[in-house]
Amino acid sequence: MLTSRILCCSRLFQSNVLIFCARQQSTSSSSLLWKRISKNNHFKIEKNQLILSRNKSLNLLPKCSIHMSPKRYNPIISVIVRQVLKVATMFTARAIRKWYQSLPNEKRKIVFAWLAKHKLKFLSLFMLLSISLFYYYESHIQETPITRRRRFIAFTPEQFRLLNRIELETKLEQFSNHLLPGNHPTTIRVAKVAKQLIKANRDIEQIDEHEWTVSVIDDPKIMNAFVLPSGNIFVFTGLLSFCDNDHQLGIILSHEISHAILAHGIELASHAHIVDLLFIGLLGFVWMFFPTDTIAAIGSFISKLVMKIMMETPYSKMLETEADEVGMNLAAKSCFDIREASVFWSKMSYMEQSTMMELFGTTESPINLDFLSTHPSHNERSKNLDSLVDDALICRSKSGCPPLPRLDPRIRITINDQKKMAETFRKELQGIFRIKDFKEI
Repeated sequence: MLTSRILCCSRLFQSNVLIFCARQQSTSSSSLLWKRISKNNHFKIEKNQLILSRNKSLNLLPKCSIHMSPKRYNPIISVIVRQVLKVATMFTARAIRKWYQSLPNEKRKIVFAWLAKHKLKFLSLFMLLSISLFYYYESHIQETPITRRRRFIAFTPEQFRLLNRIELETKLEQFSNHLLPGNHPTTIRVAKVAKQLIKANRDIEQIDEHEWTVSVIDDPKIMNAFVLPSGNIFVFTGLLSFCDNDHQLGIILSHEISHAILAHGIELASHAHIVDLLFIGLLGFVWMFFPTDTIAAIGSFISKLVMKIMMETPYSKMLETEADEVGMNLAAKSCFDIREASVFWSKMSYMEQSTMMELFGTTESPINLDFLSTHPSHNERSKNLDSLVDDALICRSKSGCPPLPRLDPRIRITINDQKKMAETFRKELQGIFRIKDFKEI
């Protein structure tokens, strides 16, 4: 894990500055960081990482200054405190229930009389807590960049940057043995697509203020990509193999970049903060008033599941849809063929159906569990992106992009899918089974 920067030096040339920095790692190996800053563009090749951004100032001194931590609590403390509160609430409520159940009827009547006598005080306390929670929520409302949607944000930018640094170091440590070097053709391919996106959307403040980096993880079995809020782009080679062309890759990266510039990470963390606070209150009620530990445990599980279905998964799907919409505009301004968006997700949907066919002998899932998923289904996503194409084409045209090919790629994928699905259904109807599927004969 990267720990500290131990050496920085610079040499000034006519129009370029070459900055060399070495970072000491907790392991025996060291990571060499090279920067080259030119008049218009700034690129940086780090070990297993290619970084592209524009130099924003004329200050060419190496950035080796010491930054003082802000005088705010560590955001990780908030997560730990919430987990401790859950356990403490459960055991406290359980202890009160056990104590009350151990009382004889006469003393129970005394307790009821005492509660009735002070009911106004308890009601006032409940109202005070409710008003305090409402004030806390309203005082942390912010607007989402670009879409201007109002949302709750519990953490400061400094606190979230700390979490980002920890997450970045964790990811680099986790994938250190699988990262392709910065001069690898695959890394350069991803960097080229990412640079096209970033360059075309410099007018967006949240894009211009980041130093974007690219890291490619050599794992052909994983079809995934993600972008950390700090601007670090990670792509798995499995996804690159699945993409038919750079247009599809550009659309996927634009979606992930949208998550970063819209700060969906800090929003999800803040939403989880509120959900946890509500669940703590519900947890106390369940363990105090449900008669036995078994029933209380079942009630807690059901309560958590209901809150997930009602508050967490719909919120996450909403953020995914928002990132799809913003990402389509980013891709359109970057002159990618946005029609490829629904093509990609149609392919994903077909692959999912093929997997269902292999597992269950049908393309339909025996149980619909979409309500538990944090992402829209592939088919739903394809249809939603298809509905955005017309507006995205207008945006693309206004950006001065060259005309698109007349052959719509959506027609291509439709024909191919129809052929593959027809073949699959024909085999299903004819009772054709693969020999390797038989465990014993």
